[in-house]
Formats: sequence, structure tokens, C-alpha cells
Amino acid sequence: MFGGLCYMLNGHMLCASREGRAMFRVGKASEPEALRFPGTERMSQSGRDKPGFIWLSGPSLADDTIRQGLARMALAHVSTFPPKDR
Repeated sequence: MFGGLCYMLNGHMLCASREGRAMFRVGKASEPEALRFPGTERMSQSGRDKPGFIWLSGPSLADDTIRQGLARMALAHVSTFPPKDR
């Protein structure tokens, strides 16, 4: 879809990575908390904001604590979705 790796949970996108950045689906409610991590910004695609999706890039991408924090937020959000039929 965008030239990277996408990680799914029960058929829903959880997070993704590509050269130089990673995306986390933290949900709208957790977005303000996620944006407090250094190196994060709201995802924008083709000039449109995607609320609830966060990009992580720069030196912070190498920080295990930041990546784990965002991954936990994404897991907490996406795990509330019902499984998709396959």
C-alpha cells in the first residue's frame, strides 16, 4: 500500500513501518497523549489529516521506550475492534 511493512491485529491495521518512520494507530482519544512523545506528528496523507494515526520519525524512532509506548497505545485501541471476517 505504501511501500512498507504493515502489522495487523484481527484484520485491523495496528502499526506500520517504512524507511525513516513508523505509523501507529493510537485512536482519536489517545492522540493528544501520543503527540507528547518527541518525534511524533499527526498523520497527514495527500494533504488530509488522519486523526488517530501518528507518525514517529527522526532520532526518536530509535528509542525503544517511545516505540513501545506508542505500540502499547495502538494495541489498546485496536484490540477494542471486533475481528474482521477473512
